[in-house]
Amino acid sequence: MRENTLRNIIFGLGAFISSFALTLIFEITVRNPLTVVFFVLIFAELKKLDERGMFSKLSVKSAAGGVLAAVLGGVLSCVLRGKELSSGFNSGIFKLLTMVILFAGMSCLLFIGYVILLHYFFYKNMPGENEIIEKSAEAKSENSVSKSDSIHGKKLFAITFIICMICYLPYFLYEFPGIMTADSLVQYEQIVGIRPWSNHHPVVHTLLIKLFYSIGLTITGAPNTAISF
Repeated sequence: MRENTLRNIIFGLGAFISSFALTLIFEITVRNPLTVVFFVLIFAELKKLDERGMFSKLSVKSAAGGVLAAVLGGVLSCVLRGKELSSGFNSGIFKLLTMVILFAGMSCLLFIGYVILLHYFFYKNMPGENEIIEKSAEAKSENSVSKSDSIHGKKLFAITFIICMICYLPYFLYEFPGIMTADSLVQYEQIVGIRPWSNHHPVVHTLLIKLFYSIGLTITGAPNTAISF
């Protein structure tokens, strides 16, 4: 169970960093539904390759060759697009983070592509593949949800949540107290009484903003900090 959980974490991180790199390459925002599509497809492909035993089938030479090709591809991505994609930031740290994410994500994607090519052109009919799939299916059936698994799932959720918050923190601090768009400003004016309430923006959404703004204002007494809530 622990080994399976560790693999899911590794595949999740790989899918996340790969999806992040794709959003940079295609210049789409994190709110775009394609970000979720990218993540799900990459994660599913990693799981499928693992279930078919592709990672265990790699020899040292083929694995090393794949890593080398992926790293070179990541470097090339940074050379071709890195400067352009990081130019939107004034902070040197965020420029560096953009380059690191681009390099790591593209390298990961290229390595996945390399393994997929090996699977379909060399290892697809390799003896023992059916046995690997059967063992994987048996392992899944043995790992059916129980009380102990449920507790473990909660721990995994907590750890994942903390990691997400840590990764999000630099972006949150960079945009502190928050990005106020035209829509956000109208909703804020409704909350503080400058503008009358209307359903031009979803009322429930505006009320939710008011809830957290009120909590922040009660705790800090500062409107700017309350907006960050």
